[in-house]
Amino acid sequence: MLASFIITFREALEALLIIFIIISYLKRRGENELIKVVIVGAIAALLSSIVIALLTFAWAVNLNKTVFEIVGSFIAVPILTSVIYWMIKEGPRIRSKIKERIDYSIKTGKLYLGLISLSFITIFREAIETLLFNFSFYIRDPLGTVNGVLVGIAAGSALSLTIVYYTRKFNLRKFFYITSILLVFIAGGILGYGVHELIEYVEENSIVELSIWSENVYALSISESNLFHEKNIIGSVLSVMFGYTTRMELLRFLIQIPYIMIALYIILRAYRQTGKHNLRK
Repeated sequence: MLASFIITFREALEALLIIFIIISYLKRRGENELIKVVIVGAIAALLSSIVIALLTFAWAVNLNKTVFEIVGSFIAVPILTSVIYWMIKEGPRIRSKIKERIDYSIKTGKLYLGLISLSFITIFREAIETLLFNFSFYIRDPLGTVNGVLVGIAAGSALSLTIVYYTRKFNLRKFFYITSILLVFIAGGILGYGVHELIEYVEENSIVELSIWSENVYALSISESNLFHEKNIIGSVLSVMFGYTTRMELLRFLIQIPYIMIALYIILRAYRQTGKHNLRK
């Protein structure tokens, strides 16, 4: 639930901030009648993404759970990483790009089409990303994932409204900086779990002999009744937040740990670069 909440919270905040920026810019231009068009596009995107989510989960129920955990993990991680990187690079320019897009739509007379497509794509893209990122969590814990998503949407909506209408002192850069680091660890945990499931699947089905690759780098002597076991309260939180596990196979270690280190380096470097660029401007 916690990992689903953080992912959904951030995605909802990104999407709704963009929608509220569009609405506030239209208000400043005196184009209040076009706000309804933006809302229609956002609602259409939300309904479309809900339908896709329901169809996807209903389809996945009857399929091999382990295979989908593996495939879902390996697909979600690179996309999640690229989304984090894109937000760092393009985030500071989003407001100006939105204004340019709206001005262009007004000048060309394509008001309804331009605004509907802008709001639709904004919500739909974030919703599909949320669906993809939470897929592996849903396979493991449907109820917890759904609860995390709902609470994340509510919290993201509340914070985005607060930021846009009540304060301009909220440090969005710092917020995205902290959540980006958390998302890298979450992505590392998803990747590591996918590798773990792949090892078990290969061994159970005698597909290939993994030999040393399936041997543990470490194995903690912690029982399932211990709070720090990954299936218990504290351990499960550490597991989804930081990729913690009571035992780690060599293959998982060689994939999960380097990913986290490389991704953190790229993300932190990108933040430093954008920070210097903003200072020069």
